[in-house]
Amino acid sequence: IVSTNAIGFDGVNLWVFNKTNLYANGVGQFTLLRDGSTFGFSMCPTVTYDDALPVMHLVEVDNLFYNFTTTSRRLRLSTITGQVGAEVLALGTAFTPATNEWASSEQLTFLGGLAPQLNSPFNIFNWDSSINNVVFRNGNLWLAHTVFLPPTVPTHCAVQWWQANTNGAALQFGRIEDTVAHFATPSIAVNRNEDVLIGFS
Repeated sequence: IVSTNAIGFDGVNLWVFNKTNLYANGVGQFTLLRDGSTFGFSMCPTVTYDDALPVMHLVEVDNLFYNFTTTSRRLRLSTITGQVGAEVLALGTAFTPATNEWASSEQLTFLGGLAPQLNSPFNIFNWDSSINNVVFRNGNLWLAHTVFLPPTVPTHCAVQWWQANTNGAALQFGRIEDTVAHFATPSIAVNRNEDVLIGFS
């Protein structure tokens, strides 16, 4: 595959494993799916509690690779469908509205970050705004991720959370933010009553 950028990133590989085969101590049967467009960067599959769900949803910050040192405004949704062993990846099946903006990363070197460390000259680097945790509950997607604010020249990181439907409509959106404290690396849990718990550093 020919790379389309200077640092050699050429896409995302997704391994879809046959769960029955794995649980039976099998050979690890899988289907390899690929987004070679380089618009996909960190595609996060949903945690779901329905073993008969015909669609697996994936969520990511849209175009994060190319926006890594600038700002982001929306999420890209994709799906995996099909029978076991014949799965199909559909990219960009929906997008959230571009109504919010955040810096995609700290825009600093890997030698330091925005968050101060007690009794140390070195700051904590809080990486980027990629999605690492999505939960599918009652037909909706719940997720949380780190963002950097203000968008153009970030001074702190915050936790941003969403409830979105599978068509991309943002049903709820919020931030856990303080202009002095730094909040990062969140996880989200949702029960069937849609009680939500967000953990973060």
